[in-house]
Amino acid sequence: MRMFLLCCLAIVTSGFAQPTEVVVYYSNSDFTFVQDALTNLGWSFSGYDDTQLTAFEADVADGADIVVFSCPSNYGPTCLAVLENYVNGGGRLIMSFWAVSYHPTNDLWNAMEMVYLSEYSTPLPFYGWETSHDIFNVPNVISFPLNFANGWLLDGQKLDATGGGTILGGYTATSQANEGGMILGNGGNTIFNGFCIDEGINIVPLIENELCYVWSTTALDHSTWGSIKAAF
Repeated sequence: MRMFLLCCLAIVTSGFAQPTEVVVYYSNSDFTFVQDALTNLGWSFSGYDDTQLTAFEADVADGADIVVFSCPSNYGPTCLAVLENYVNGGGRLIMSFWAVSYHPTNDLWNAMEMVYLSEYSTPLPFYGWETSHDIFNVPNVISFPLNFANGWLLDGQKLDATGGGTILGGYTATSQANEGGMILGNGGNTIFNGFCIDEGINIVPLIENELCYVWSTTALDHSTWGSIKAAF
């Protein structure tokens, strides 16, 4: 009976594994790494390029399960306030953005529990510092370093954490001050990637992990457990 219950619970909870609305901004990316990760997971999404910024902002403001902002090029500054409101409202945001230095003290960074330190214009290898963390192991085990092609003028940022944020990795083989490259914030709801997703070599498995992780912060509430119990 216990095994039967566990199996049935796995079937029921698997219905919560796929978010109903994922919103992606991919600017004029050269590659489709974020879209590929979502396709591999079997998750549907609404995608917007740099000619559809207004529609993207409206979709985010309307509410979404997860927003991915992968921006190696064109953007509109108004989107930063829209994303800040989304995060402050409990939204799940994964972000990679080339122009942080243009807005070094923007309120969005504080909302994501991230501090901008500096930018770099030659790609750097990225290492996981908290290598046992689920972001580097579920569903894919990530090998380090991750390397990046030199596809854009600005290639990323060095970061620090603030508030309850955590530095999960950076640009040195072990943890070192002023070398942070990935900030997990808001109890796992937000991830800021200092590196440029669009330049990633074999970056798709990590993006899959990040998507799964921010969605795993979804908790089953009492009404959900009640519906499970009623099924037996």
